[in-house]
Amino acid sequence: MERRPETFHLDQDRRADPELNRKTYATSQRRSTLVASFLMLIEEENFGRAAARLHITAPTMTKRIQRLEQQLGVNLLERSARGVLGVTGAGRRFAGSPSS
Repeated sequence: MERRPETFHLDQDRRADPELNRKTYATSQRRSTLVASFLMLIEEENFGRAAARLHITAPTMTKRIQRLEQQLGVNLLERSARGVLGVTGAGRRFAGSPSS
């Protein structure tokens, strides 16, 4: 009889360190929220419309994108004193879009 590899169970991890599990899950959820915000911005091509679709304000949307850029260590958007000019090459690659 073939032996099956041992499977990982979330309950085992919780028993090992429940506090660590909660923190890891929370961090993962925050990161996915930031990524979802960026992808919505790429789709809408407008901060206000993207924010409205996510039921948040434009300043909150801006903070999310800045936080994501900080976590990734790259600029996802080209900015000027007058606002956002477009998506950088790194931003397009991160979003999975072909280069233009």
